[in-house]
Amino acid sequence: MVRSEIVLDRAVADPLSTAGPTPARASLVIVVDDRADQAGIARTARDLVHVLAPAVEPTIVVEVGAIRPDLARVGPFTVEAKSKGPLRATLAVALAVIAALAGWIAWRQRRGSRTQ
Repeated sequence: MVRSEIVLDRAVADPLSTAGPTPARASLVIVVDDRADQAGIARTARDLVHVLAPAVEPTIVVEVGAIRPDLARVGPFTVEAKSKGPLRATLAVALAVIAALAGWIAWRQRRGSRTQ
């Protein structure tokens, strides 16, 4: 997950000002998860800004905004690793209930066919 905010200010000369033109500047705030390569993202962002505005040295901030959860597979499901045990228990209980209902239906059908 990567979110970013990019601000690019071009150099502006105020015709009514005695001061020189304001310099061009670029600011990037990039929010990543905890497993992202922060240095690599900063390098790539710097390279992209230099392609867009070669004369500008950008200010780049790469921050961690989320913790990526550890995932586990339980059959066809992908869940957080901490949910693996409860999901297995829930699936086992559901399977037991289905088996009990199937047995009860079979028993009723068998008992009903004997009385006819």
